[in-house]
Amino acid sequence: MISEPNLPHSFLQSTIVFEQWEGQEKGIIRSPAIIEYNDDYSKIIRWGTPVLKQLKNDPDNPNEDSEFPREIYTFQVFNSEQEDNWLPPELSRKKLISDYLSEIQKVIVSTIQESWPGVKPSQETGVLFIVPDKWGPTYCNILSQCLLENRLLCDNKENIQFISRGKAIALNCLSENKGVLKYGDYFLIVEIDRDTINLTAREYMSENTLDEIHDRKGDYKEDSSIEKRFLTSQGISNDISIHKNTNLKQIYQTQLQIQPNLESLIKKFQLTGKQTRTTRTIELGSILPSLKEMNLELNKWCIELDLKLIADLFDPLSDRLQRFINTKFKDEDEYIEYSVIFFVGNIFKILLNGALEFVQDNTLYPVLTSLLRKAF
Repeated sequence: MISEPNLPHSFLQSTIVFEQWEGQEKGIIRSPAIIEYNDDYSKIIRWGTPVLKQLKNDPDNPNEDSEFPREIYTFQVFNSEQEDNWLPPELSRKKLISDYLSEIQKVIVSTIQESWPGVKPSQETGVLFIVPDKWGPTYCNILSQCLLENRLLCDNKENIQFISRGKAIALNCLSENKGVLKYGDYFLIVEIDRDTINLTAREYMSENTLDEIHDRKGDYKEDSSIEKRFLTSQGISNDISIHKNTNLKQIYQTQLQIQPNLESLIKKFQLTGKQTRTTRTIELGSILPSLKEMNLELNKWCIELDLKLIADLFDPLSDRLQRFINTKFKDEDEYIEYSVIFFVGNIFKILLNGALEFVQDNTLYPVLTSLLRKAF
């Protein structure tokens, strides 16, 4: 249950999705978590997309293949404790978190003041963090401490709350589809998160209240994400990901160039369902020299997104999804009739017809689909 802080303001416009990150096209709602410091780590020079955009090969040394300078760090401080996340003596985990939150808070405060005039952010706002399901109290306490030390957005620990990503998705499904469940109903959430398909069964207890997870199953298949399958289809091997022939600088620049263009092309396909002739220019040769030995050079660096390529990317995922759902239903210890199945994520705009047809034909359950924003 998420409690509501005692805050004095309310507005008709209850939700704003920020999509004007510096250095990114409008409409992209995520920003890369990366920071560039000065030499003694006393000042942040850049953060987010601008860091990646300035990481270009020196024009005077086009063949330079050096790693990131030391002062650039990705915000990967909450990995498994067994992983070695090296930081220089001048930069602790807590400082990195605090510095990053400080920059994020500036964006949030500016947005609040522009959207809801009269609100005093540090005194009259609550903060809700959506955190990975595996996080425990230790990580949440670190975030709380850093947020309170900055005091720009929140100065009261009681107004800082945390919710797991899985529970946030479930509550958002219920919020977007009020009245479809009654107390005691079971529902299933189907989510695709890169290489993993997650099935989570829950019981609806009361409004904004869920019981503990009744059952959760995950199907992980390495290198099965749409992004990886697309690179493989173009002859780009996994050495990009495992850093054998490519350094971090090249990986980030390649991601920065390819991802927005590919997302835009696939989005057009999602909206129309038709093949369109679209040309996008990306300077990959200078960014990723190792590609010159692969198929892209033979194809004159041209990738044609046609119906067959899209089908080859998504059909295996659709088949895998159907098999996984079917296996879950067959393996249920006790028969559970799901009142609703939520398919979560933009990828279901492509898979939706096949998934719904499978569920209706094979399980005869009423199905309601909730297509949520990419924020989840």
